Amino acid sequence: MLHPFLLFFSFMPEQLPWQALLAWLLLIGFINSQQRVAIRDPSLPEVSKSWMEISYPTGFAAMLGLLLYYGFTVSWLYASGLFIVIPILMGIIFGLLGIVIPEKLTAFVAFVGWPASAIWFFDVVSRIDPIIR
Repeated sequence: MLHPFLLFFSFMPEQLPWQALLAWLLLIGFINSQQRVAIRDPSLPEVSKSWMEISYPTGFAAMLGLLLYYGFTVSWLYASGLFIVIPILMGIIFGLLGIVIPEKLTAFVAFVGWPASAIWFFDVVSRIDPIIR
């Protein structure tokens, strides 16, 4: 018998593998963390704040580009699901994670985290066979 966590991933559709979902979750979470810290933290040094104010819009643009790529090459149905459902879920998860782990730490990890997640998502999506739309 499969563990419930693994059982969930065994039902993942072929056009949305768990690796793509995990990469997308991390991408959204890291961008969200940087945005929250850049906007809300007055104690952040000006240089760090400036870098975050450049990084999170760049990450958001990369995210939209990846979403369009996924929609055009694989499926608009799954792309729209990723766009609508995942940001809400990751906002809650990374917000709760911010209670345990300092938000500044996740925001600084995001400088490497969101580009790595974006590359991973692109790599996974580029190997998916498209479905008939």
